[in-house]
Amino acid sequence: MKGTELQGAGLLDEGCQIKGSATCNLTIQSILYQLPSLRGRVCAWEEEICDSIQVLATQCHQRPVYDQAGSCVDQIGVCLSDSVCNRYLAPVLQACMGEQCNNDRCQQVTQQFYSSMPQNVAEMLVICECDTSDHSCLLMKTPLHSGTCGDNTWFCQETLNQCVEDSNCRYLLKSFQEKCWNAEEAQECNYGDFETDECFTQLDPGLILGTNTECKKAFLATLGTALHHPCTCKGLHSDDLDTCNMIHDVLHNRSHFSE
Repeated sequence: MKGTELQGAGLLDEGCQIKGSATCNLTIQSILYQLPSLRGRVCAWEEEICDSIQVLATQCHQRPVYDQAGSCVDQIGVCLSDSVCNRYLAPVLQACMGEQCNNDRCQQVTQQFYSSMPQNVAEMLVICECDTSDHSCLLMKTPLHSGTCGDNTWFCQETLNQCVEDSNCRYLLKSFQEKCWNAEEAQECNYGDFETDECFTQLDPGLILGTNTECKKAFLATLGTALHHPCTCKGLHSDDLDTCNMIHDVLHNRSHFSE
């Protein structure tokens, strides 16, 4: 597909900015629906570059601009216009969306995606938001923010327990704690305490060093692990509810990590 065709389809304006319209709202799901020729072209980028989707990047020579206040739709649109971001986003979409959902693969490529992005780009995608009425945006936000797929929801305590049972996730959780709370707070726990949720849940969400660069980096490293599986506190009571709410606040309230 040529650049003129993309402009005619409403994907690019003359300034090479991806734009939305009544029929194209910038989500990749919409692009694939509106432009059948792109279906099957969002690939794993192994041997060949997918020419059709690559056109979105080669139309522009300026560096993409990530706006911290942008919605997830805006941020994903900017990612599409950048060849590197585009290349690593494609496997996430393959593994994490729709009927082709593969949870193990989804977690793997999500971790690869965020570790391959410059930190400022990763941060913009992690803290982006959607209007509650924008269903397409919310569909895109879920895999980007959780690195998991499927409809099942756990209690938040289960996400933490699943994490501490895995050595890699437990290490990332320990690093997150050490980087995101001051030494006095963090020393209340030691490595062995991560076999239960009791220690982590004693940390105060209000004391998270969320604007610290190292803290943000440690949080980004946890994307694509069990920690970010969609979780709920509905149906819990008393101490269990308090514990659950604390875990949910720390892991799913992205305002802790915004400037």
